[in-house]
Amino acid sequence: MSNEVNRLTVRDLEELEKKSQIDLEMSKEELERKQIENDKLKSEWKSCCFTCNADAIKYIVQMGFLGGVVLFSLIQLFLGAEPQVLWVSLLSSALGIAVPSPTWKNNH
Repeated sequence: MSNEVNRLTVRDLEELEKKSQIDLEMSKEELERKQIENDKLKSEWKSCCFTCNADAIKYIVQMGFLGGVVLFSLIQLFLGAEPQVLWVSLLSSALGIAVPSPTWKNNH
């Protein structure tokens, strides 16, 4: 009787181990799925009417603001507003942000 109980226990343990391994694999897959969904939600903004890419909207807004600063600085320079140093430095800062720094690519 004692051996029979031990056999059942070993058999039960083996089944539990298989089930826990399956559950662990399923939880890994579910975690990966949720991670992908989370990344997708971070990169998309939803409205009542449309869904858009968050990075694209941020880029458009940043470039629009930067373009406004450049345009305003140019207008102030052409109108001769004082101090001109302010408008030149604002213009050069805005252009320095917009234009990427040059890099040397070595293809060899």
